[in-house]
Amino acid sequence: MEIPLIQSLAGYAARQRTITIDDIRNMSDVEGKIFFKVFCNFLEGKYPEKNDTILEGVLNIKSHGHGITIPEAVKQKGIAAFPKRYLEKNQMPTHMDKDLSCLKILHNKKMFPIETFFSRTTRNILSYAKEKGANCVAKTSTTPRMDKEIKEMHPVTDFLKLFERRTKQPEHIKKIDDREVPLFPEIITFALEAPFVLFEAEKQKEQFVIALPGTLGNHAEKNHEQVFCYFNNEAIFANEMAKQGRKITILDIDASFANGTHHLLLGKQNITLIGIQVNPEIDPTIYERDAITQKNSFQYNLELATNGKTYIEILKEALKKILADTDILLVTGGVNQYLYDSCGLLCVEAQYFESIGKAIADAAKKIPKIILTQAGGFEKFSHILFLDLASGIQKNLGGKQT
Repeated sequence: MEIPLIQSLAGYAARQRTITIDDIRNMSDVEGKIFFKVFCNFLEGKYPEKNDTILEGVLNIKSHGHGITIPEAVKQKGIAAFPKRYLEKNQMPTHMDKDLSCLKILHNKKMFPIETFFSRTTRNILSYAKEKGANCVAKTSTTPRMDKEIKEMHPVTDFLKLFERRTKQPEHIKKIDDREVPLFPEIITFALEAPFVLFEAEKQKEQFVIALPGTLGNHAEKNHEQVFCYFNNEAIFANEMAKQGRKITILDIDASFANGTHHLLLGKQNITLIGIQVNPEIDPTIYERDAITQKNSFQYNLELATNGKTYIEILKEALKKILADTDILLVTGGVNQYLYDSCGLLCVEAQYFESIGKAIADAAKKIPKIILTQAGGFEKFSHILFLDLASGIQKNLGGKQT
């Protein structure tokens, strides 16, 4: 559905392909905020391959293939070209001095074999958490790999078969996947071991534990890797818990629809799925368009540029879907809802991430086990937002971790 932001910026792109200073100053607050954060990313060189043009898709602009050119006058003025109301106090997280000794983090002792956006964020989470007193416990897999559990969700786990499947993809999809989910034998071995961290987290005596497997999972489909996700850690874990008769809820708060988790676990007994994301119809990174409530899956699709206040209100409604007899709550903790995340979909201000954690804790106080795992959010301060979220959960559950 078209909204003023898309209509307005698409109009500029289609007519003159240029945004002037006057255009910026005449934008509404919602339009200006989104364009401001994309412009900041532009200044930081996040789109250098396109020179001066932010192409269709960055702002979800439906402009028939035209991009938006940043004129020299705007570039010279930089962020000073924008009204002061866009230069908000919450441009970056503010809770950078807090004590995190209340948190327990289980993490894969191994690190992802190559440097990526998400592996850098994982390292930042661990480094910052240790500095602030968190109990960070490195785990090494005690089993060769988790092939049996993984194959129930993903029939193909052999590297050569995965590679063969990749070569048969359409070229434009293959290029995206080669960049976002590169295939090397070392990576596949690592990904096959990664889910064990979630199983280790479930065994801990603490009610709330953070689990960092070293790979992401929520976008991984049955027969397709996607967006840094090789195998779906959340689905693999939930499937095993459900087989044991445990009732598990997966709450995915990533700004993008958890398509893989949804498809793999839809209709499964003992499993409840809750997703809060921008409407997939306006998110160009998502291949599937079926983020709708059905069977055991409750999906809440947000308007582009939803702010923190509205996000919290919708989150509280979504949390009512958690069943009273839930044994495990697994939170896929994306933080790419952030106002200045280059994901460019939602506008949740930094100060709300601890409140998101509080809302989750308030709804989950009686659940015996709560596990938080990493998802989207790969910016300079994403690790702080993630730990704000975690701190909000733990502080409002009560009690200190050991």
